[in-house]
Amino acid sequence: MAPPHGANCFRVSPEDSGSLSGKLYGRPEILQPSASTRRPPLTDAMAAVVALGRLRAVLRPLACPLTPGHGSSSRLASDLPKHLLPGAYPKTPEEQAAASKKYNLTLEDYKPYADDGLGYGDYPKLPDQSTEEKNPWYEWDYPDMRRNFGEPLHRSFDLYVRTRVDTSPTPVSWHIMKRYFWGFIGLMLFMGFVGEMFPAYQPVGPKQFPYHNTYLEHRPDLNIKPLSEKHYEI
Repeated sequence: MAPPHGANCFRVSPEDSGSLSGKLYGRPEILQPSASTRRPPLTDAMAAVVALGRLRAVLRPLACPLTPGHGSSSRLASDLPKHLLPGAYPKTPEEQAAASKKYNLTLEDYKPYADDGLGYGDYPKLPDQSTEEKNPWYEWDYPDMRRNFGEPLHRSFDLYVRTRVDTSPTPVSWHIMKRYFWGFIGLMLFMGFVGEMFPAYQPVGPKQFPYHNTYLEHRPDLNIKPLSEKHYEI
């Protein structure tokens, strides 16, 4: 059995095997590995194969550039095939039928963006429906995105993922919520205006102090007699 690669192997004769421990622990002797147990160098053939593989890895991008849309057999993994890229705006019924088939849509569901110079060719205009709004109990091909295989993506797909905008219907419609909000704000403003026009305060009496309202300390003339006491009942 061949020794493991990189292990320190020593050739020990049978007659020295009994005294090996004594030699190792009795005096510092170093046993040299034999020539047959040393790691053999790479042969010329193996070195040539490695060099050829490295050369092919360096020259591969020059021979097959990874440029999408140029008919190369090697393309980027994120690039769409040429037959799935958006084409020109369909103007005839035949072109619309071909575009709907291209994007796996029925002719009734296919509707491209307006051809106003800011459109996207024959790419379909899908409804603005978020991932959260879709049925969670349906057996989707991709449950995390709630979409099926071959289904076209929305132009703003990254906007309608589950961590972004949610277009699910609310229990109360949006225009009803706006009415409640502005109605509350208007009522608060009206009550504040009425309170400023007709102020109302809690009735209070003058502050009372002992010893005839400290008359002796505050009288301007010592000959003035103290005022009579007045008790308030609340």
